[in-house]
Amino acid sequence: MRLLIFATMLSGLLVACGGSGGKDPILGTPSVAIAPRVLLTTPTKLVPIVTGVAANMALTAKFTHDMTASSLNTSSFTVTCAGTPFTGTVTYDAANQLAIFQHANFTSGSTCEATITTAAKDTADVALAENYVWSFVTGAAD
Repeated sequence: MRLLIFATMLSGLLVACGGSGGKDPILGTPSVAIAPRVLLTTPTKLVPIVTGVAANMALTAKFTHDMTASSLNTSSFTVTCAGTPFTGTVTYDAANQLAIFQHANFTSGSTCEATITTAAKDTADVALAENYVWSFVTGAAD
């Protein structure tokens, strides 16, 4: 009898705490997804701006989460040099959580800005919370 009373009380407690339906078992609030972030880039994001970046160097961005490869493309990973959009291709190395922007040589001495937009999403379909932007100045090709 005591066991039945205890089980009834426990089930009532779990319901009262919101222990189902994707809610936190204690607070009863929906679980919050954590947005992916860019951990580091090549060239690095520094202040003051990085200079002398090899004109033929691929740009990379490492993420905190596994990303959806199809969300990393030339719409979500863009580069402009001297204010002009620069063309290239974007690939995703899933084993290293790394997006890679390959391109023709940048013009030496150009100030470039790379952007990864909120269109980039992780495998849980959660987007970056905000655009990630970094700048650099190119040098000669390696």
